[in-house]
Amino acid sequence: FGVRDASGREVACALFPGASLLNHACAPSCALARSAPDTLLVVAARTVAAGDELTLSYVPMGLPRGLRRAKLRESYYFDCACARCAGRAGAPGG
Repeated sequence: FGVRDASGREVACALFPGASLLNHACAPSCALARSAPDTLLVVAARTVAAGDELTLSYVPMGLPRGLRRAKLRESYYFDCACARCAGRAGAPGG
């Protein structure tokens, strides 16, 4: 995860082992927040039922489907098949 200075410029990289276990979804159940420079919180972005997978979006969620998928393929080496990319009913956005 990128570490940014007060101006927003990325100045370092940090490893948060717990957050690195979360899979990607283009309509994620969680988001990341910092409570201190060395503390990363995983917070629910929507209601999460017991047993639901906790996910993060690895790319900006506002991007169109084709661009999201291209960025994921280029940077993370997988073809996204999440509910939003697959256009399954009930998945937010497109």
